[in-house]
Amino acid sequence: MRLDWKRALDLAVGDAPIEDKLSLLVQAAAEQWAAKAAIFIVDEIGLCLRLVAVEGLPDAYRAIVDPFGIGPDVPSCGTAAHTGQRVIVRDVERDPLWAPYVPFARAHGIRCCWSTPIRSPAGRVAGVLAVYHGMVRDPGADDLEAMDLIARTSAFLIERNRSVAEREASEALLSSMLDHLPVGVAVYDRQGRVTRINAAMRRFAGDVMPSMDERDGERWRGFAPDGTPVARMDFPGARALRGETVVPGVDFRYRQDDGSELWARVSAAPLRNEAGEIIGAVAVATDIDAAKRAEQELTAALAEARQNELVAHEMSHRFMNGFQLLHSVLSIQMRSIADPQALRVVEQAFTRVKAMAVVHRRLFEATRRDLAALDVADYLRGLVDQLAAAFADGDRCRVTAEVPVSLQMPTGRASSLGLITTELILNALKHAFPDAGQDGGLGQVAVRFDRHGEDGYRLTVADNGVGLPEGLNVMRSSGTGMTLVDGLVRQLDGTLDIERTRPGTRFVVTLPG
Repeated sequence: MRLDWKRALDLAVGDAPIEDKLSLLVQAAAEQWAAKAAIFIVDEIGLCLRLVAVEGLPDAYRAIVDPFGIGPDVPSCGTAAHTGQRVIVRDVERDPLWAPYVPFARAHGIRCCWSTPIRSPAGRVAGVLAVYHGMVRDPGADDLEAMDLIARTSAFLIERNRSVAEREASEALLSSMLDHLPVGVAVYDRQGRVTRINAAMRRFAGDVMPSMDERDGERWRGFAPDGTPVARMDFPGARALRGETVVPGVDFRYRQDDGSELWARVSAAPLRNEAGEIIGAVAVATDIDAAKRAEQELTAALAEARQNELVAHEMSHRFMNGFQLLHSVLSIQMRSIADPQALRVVEQAFTRVKAMAVVHRRLFEATRRDLAALDVADYLRGLVDQLAAAFADGDRCRVTAEVPVSLQMPTGRASSLGLITTELILNALKHAFPDAGQDGGLGQVAVRFDRHGEDGYRLTVADNGVGLPEGLNVMRSSGTGMTLVDGLVRQLDGTLDIERTRPGTRFVVTLPG
């Protein structure tokens, strides 16, 4: 098989569309057997096959097979996708399932079809490789090995494409969240260059940290609490790169392009890697012009500013840097909000971001060796331990996990399962134990994940707390957390049952295999 591996590798690690990457493999298959070939991908909801690459067949072929059904009564590729097994049709004219397609097959010189499922590392059927011959033919051992090689290579490209798409979606979500914050946020590398900046920060900063840009630095005049000027080398960003957390920050008079000036407060903190080394800094700029110009508001702002605390968390991954950034920003804002109702909203957001950071940190740890799938038992046990350490008061409540089943699960489904588990644990810790366990002892939250039926699974989160009030419809009266749980369960095609156990409450999520 004359596959151009260098070009295949270049395409795999490059930004080429998945269609271009798979077309190279289809061409190799067509050359290998002097035949026609095609690759299909299972659509996002798993109901049909979509044609992504074809060699040797006209556009009329696409009109007939795209989309193509999946099931036991669908010829060749549809059956292969349904069963996950290779389907060899030696003579399409003698195969009952091919009967509706025989005229088309004759018109395009198709007499034989070999269909090989493309499996992800987790075993999920991601697509099908089809090879069409113009004569009746059985594959030999070398043919089967060659088809498996192309299928494995296709699986790698498909899964990598999906992983990249998911990461890009996460990055886009984080960028959107940052752009909607009412404060300016910028992340700088060790040399003071911008690596991420939100829309609000673009009002104040360019692509280089002001303390390292002489021309832009002239726009900023900083003042210490006693009113003395702050040298450029002591601006918050420069101090953060030296390892200092600068909170509540430095007040600046910033000169805008039109020559007018406004007051801004800038805080900063270092970003560190796993080894504790400084890899950059995060800066937060808040417009305090109105507060500075109104003495009463200024006094309140200064009092709140002295209470602000910004904790820089050690970072081990760019994606986790984003969560630490958002966590720090919300922490700063909580200390600046006087309205109790607004503060409660921000505190809830703060708790959820903290929980999301735990989920994704654990997900990152669990997928270091395999981006496509992970061991659910190890993932859930570690996640529960980290949630207990972050949120549970050990003197009044214990959180435990029992996961007797060993299961490799696609990373996307495992992430959703982790979010469901997190929300149910936080819900129990928040509502179930106003005093302690109702049996007079320690409050207990027990998490269990095991098999259910022949090929299903069940997640149970139970507590021995005060239980649900009589007549309460949890889903109708629920807040964001239970709404998120309900949406994630539906996304996984599962069901959610809520049981009053006296004492306590049990949430049962049943998932298909």
